[in-house]
Amino acid sequence: MFDGKRVLITGANGGIGLAVCESFLQDGAKLVLFFHKNRNGIDDLIKRNPTLTKNIEAHQVDLLDHDQVMNSLSMALDVANIDIFIHSAALPLEMKGFTNLEWINFQREIDIQARSFFWIIQRIIPSMKKRKYGKIINVLTSAVIGKPPINMSNYLIGKYSLLCLSRSLAVELGRYGITVNCVSPSTVNTPLITNFPKSMLEITKNQTPLGRLAEAKDVAKTIVFLSSDHSNYITGENIIVSGGQTID
Repeated sequence: MFDGKRVLITGANGGIGLAVCESFLQDGAKLVLFFHKNRNGIDDLIKRNPTLTKNIEAHQVDLLDHDQVMNSLSMALDVANIDIFIHSAALPLEMKGFTNLEWINFQREIDIQARSFFWIIQRIIPSMKKRKYGKIINVLTSAVIGKPPINMSNYLIGKYSLLCLSRSLAVELGRYGITVNCVSPSTVNTPLITNFPKSMLEITKNQTPLGRLAEAKDVAKTIVFLSSDHSNYITGENIIVSGGQTID
């Protein structure tokens, strides 16, 4: 389905990022992977798919560092254009009350979500405009829907800022054949929730009609759909992947 398409994925070594990588790789895409420090998951992906190693290009990038982002993008774009961009980066999740936070906690979330996205998108949009083609998908959270959960204000400000930027770009870029959408999963069974209280996870399962947490592959399948030609008339949307937990 994605033969010849070049896909840039941030947070590529995370739970959702790796599931997305696996799906695209099996569908013939060429991957440009941005990871922070740990690349164990990417190395495992390569070991499982030795014949497809030529389709994987990995870059260690601190998305908070402008020079690193620009240098890695330059190397990637020297090879070929980017057709699809999946922004799945995330900082370790800390649940703290508002009075225990400082502005830097908010700024880092805005920077990792919206500012790094801004840097990347400004570099890849010009070629998308020329080719009248581009798919951009941002990974948010179902917590941007309805009442925000307690003790997550710094995390959510980054996601809300990215949601607003995504919708604005969808309006601006639509006439060039570029779609911009978001995917908002509920609690996903990945290493990011390792420190969550077990009681909290059980409550989440009980509040979900499907009776379980989301798996990374559940989110990846939605991202793949939004990246495919099946979604060519969908833009500016935020697709909720919550197992029914966010039903009003």
